[in-house]
Amino acid sequence: MSVCKVLENPLNISIGDKMHKRITLLLLLCGFSVNSKEFPEYIKNARCHIDKDFEKCMKANGNKIIRQVAEGIPELNLPSMNPLKLSFVQMINTQQLQVNISNIEVHGLSDMKIFDVKAEPLKGMFQVFLTDENVTICGQYRAHGRVLVLPVDGDGNFSMYLKNGVYNETVLSRIVKRNGDDYLKRIDTLLQAHFEKVEFNFQNLFGDNKQLGDQVNTFLNENWEILLNDYGPGIERMLRNYLGKHYDSLVDQVPMKDFFLID
Repeated sequence: MSVCKVLENPLNISIGDKMHKRITLLLLLCGFSVNSKEFPEYIKNARCHIDKDFEKCMKANGNKIIRQVAEGIPELNLPSMNPLKLSFVQMINTQQLQVNISNIEVHGLSDMKIFDVKAEPLKGMFQVFLTDENVTICGQYRAHGRVLVLPVDGDGNFSMYLKNGVYNETVLSRIVKRNGDDYLKRIDTLLQAHFEKVEFNFQNLFGDNKQLGDQVNTFLNENWEILLNDYGPGIERMLRNYLGKHYDSLVDQVPMKDFFLID
């Protein structure tokens, strides 16, 4: 059962600090597609010509199909990202703090909007800039250690609201030849993200001591920028591992000639 309470009235954009987050699969499918009768028509119709305003086409077509892509593509064995579901992640593992999270849901990826694209498809480089008013991450946590100066020892439900995010995602790939066809092979993914505000809610941080738990949550929310600088990479790994696996599966089975319109 979901423990998420998804915010419906996000604030106006005013960029704050940064953290990492991976959305590779969603970005790479927005703007180009697979030329096969067994794949959805809306994806086949979204292909962009590699030599004719590719970046402009990728932006326009990506925004047209981003919601449908987020619902999943059974023909490619790609699951829904609405919400994105993960079973278990070791988010933080330092001498000061250990945090494991499970039964995770990420809501809001389908609401992303592409506002710029830079790409060199024949070199395997794709850079996409997106905005999203609200992303919610929720699930169950187990934490032990210290957050800044505060001792933490608890388990229960948690939620994390990312308000008005601006994302700069770059996917770097190399081209490999197999059976006479060219395929993309991912080398790395890079991302910067800025937010107006981030809100945390960890329930049962101190067992039955709700008052102390509320005080710690207040402290976390007042110092969210510091926390994201320290612990944001754990969230990056969570999404990178999941989405990177599905991106790799996609480009491994589909040659470049079926992703783009090429003369």
